[in-house]
Amino acid sequence: MHALLLAVLTIAQPAGQAPREARAATVLFEHLNEERQQNGLPPLILDTALSEAAVEHVADMARNNYFEHTSPHGVTPFDRMRRLGCSFSYAGENIALADDAAQADRALFRSAPHRDNTLNARFTRVGIAVMANAQGRLLFVEDFSG
Repeated sequence: MHALLLAVLTIAQPAGQAPREARAATVLFEHLNEERQQNGLPPLILDTALSEAAVEHVADMARNNYFEHTSPHGVTPFDRMRRLGCSFSYAGENIALADDAAQADRALFRSAPHRDNTLNARFTRVGIAVMANAQGRLLFVEDFSG
């Protein structure tokens, strides 16, 4: 299963994805599901459409040098998800800026709203994307749906 997971994560990454970013996405996905398991929740299923929404956002943040859920043009996570055909009745997004996946995971889990997304039993699927910004730090996007 791990090889399949890596292939899906790699497909969802921006063109020219570096091994560092692909590795970070895999680690973040594994940590996310470990935290859910430790809290009695089922693992999230990696969703290609949600990963595409995450890729679009991470690439836009890197290209336009911002760090927000909503783009400078007013595009929200839900707008991106709907446009890419993601079906959901409930959705959320986590973003992080860090040097590696472990640091991003710690920061997200220490933040109450981000931890709530991670441990939300209504979420069943996730899309993840990672990309380096102009300063070489990693931008992380987790898009959730249920």
